[in-house]
Amino acid sequence: MTSLGGSLPCAAAREAAAAAAGHFVDLNALLAAAGERIAALSKAPAGYTALPCTGAAAGLALCTAACAQAAFPELAPEDFPLPPPARCAVVVDGSADLRWLRNIAVCGVHVLRIGAPGAPMRLADLVKALSGAARPRVVAVMVSAAELGVAGRMGVAEVVQAAGPVPVIVDAAAMLGGAAGAAPLWEYARAGAAAVLFSGGKLLRASQSSGFVIGRRELLARAARHAAPNEAAVGRLAKTTEEDVCGLVAALEAFVERDFPADMARLRRMCEDGAAWLKGAGVRAEVEFPDPVVETDVQPNTIPRLVVCLPGGRAATAVAAAGGLDHSNPLALPDVAADVDPCAALRGALARHAPPIALGVTPTGAPSISPLCLTDAEMRRVLRAVCDWYEGVYGSA
Repeated sequence: MTSLGGSLPCAAAREAAAAAAGHFVDLNALLAAAGERIAALSKAPAGYTALPCTGAAAGLALCTAACAQAAFPELAPEDFPLPPPARCAVVVDGSADLRWLRNIAVCGVHVLRIGAPGAPMRLADLVKALSGAARPRVVAVMVSAAELGVAGRMGVAEVVQAAGPVPVIVDAAAMLGGAAGAAPLWEYARAGAAAVLFSGGKLLRASQSSGFVIGRRELLARAARHAAPNEAAVGRLAKTTEEDVCGLVAALEAFVERDFPADMARLRRMCEDGAAWLKGAGVRAEVEFPDPVVETDVQPNTIPRLVVCLPGGRAATAVAAAGGLDHSNPLALPDVAADVDPCAALRGALARHAPPIALGVTPTGAPSISPLCLTDAEMRRVLRAVCDWYEGVYGSA
């Protein structure tokens, strides 16, 4: 989770960043060389390369500007953000995760939503929006990798086929790791996506202020002109550094060599051991996986988690349903009595723990523990804190 620092950079990333910090560098040359190395590690198709950036959100803005410039070649980087009225539009699925749309709009490009919550974008509606008569002109289609093919939504190949010559941008920010392993690095590009966005600071374990785009060479050449170190560029505010770029490449080199089945087995074992430990302390817990249909904000959604079963069952109360999980500030929780909402009470108590502990919450209002970024010792500290709160509220079992 970004607001908690993402993941901890791996040793290779830290060492590479520290080595880079001792040197001046031609940043343009570094970005080009790093892009080629990232593309090779990602098994990118012929005609594709990579562009390091400051995260998937920055990559979305850069690709939006590049797609607009491709559709209107008379535009120059200094023309962005485009003034109203909008001449360009990016299509998004109105039923999907829409938290990132401002990274499209920052370029002065209109966001065209097709579909609505509970009613995914339909093929016929997408084709109609992409017709030559559509105004403003659609210059790209953006889809979320976590939601492709889920709950009636189209898969990436279907979207690409419907889009025809219009570029398809896939937001795969947090899709690496878990059961998918490294496959997202290449599977969306091979399915025809023009650009695929990744974060560096999640399971890749580069710095939190890093990321990259895998994309068609001509598209990313345009995107690079909208990025730092160019001065008259809308993307200069998201400035990359040699430390972040070198750390990103080193982290990716380490990532593609990981044993992902072993990682999944370790995470499952941590959850099962945690459930057994809590049971021994008189607290019931279950191991489960996120629901990919409902929990589209949980990525990757193939990671097991430990769900704490509190007295009163799992019915989501009004407090839990309204509060949910604030990804921007997950530790800012009210002090709620356990008899009003036990889940909110536990989460709030642990948020005020020393050190603070951030628990997740399931759609049914149950507190959850993700083992994803925890060591065994850290997991035990979390479990001990849960037990201490439980005993203080309900007494020992």
